[in-house]
Amino acid sequence: FHVLNADMMSSINKEALQQGIGYETRIEKIRTTPMSQIECALRPIDILFVDVEGAEFSVLKSVDWNIQSPKVICIENNGLYFPRAELVSYLVDKGYRHRARLGFSDDIFVKI
Repeated sequence: FHVLNADMMSSINKEALQQGIGYETRIEKIRTTPMSQIECALRPIDILFVDVEGAEFSVLKSVDWNIQSPKVICIENNGLYFPRAELVSYLVDKGYRHRARLGFSDDIFVKI
């Protein structure tokens, strides 16, 4: 997993990285841990906020839906890295209802 460190932007998307002209940027590799392996998160979650610059599916796919299934999910879904409908469909298939859109990029899902 790569993260771009910059004053004004961060992304794993190559097009967004190229837009960083004029910014001092660098790419760093960082270790990540799947949510299903984080001991203190191995219990029901009330609300999950996800805004990880295009890696939202990586976070969602690391959830143990049998144990951690959040009651509410607020997730960035701006359509830049994957189609908005794809994320909505994924969470609907996991038993969520799309309840609201906040601004231009964040969606709220509630467990049915």
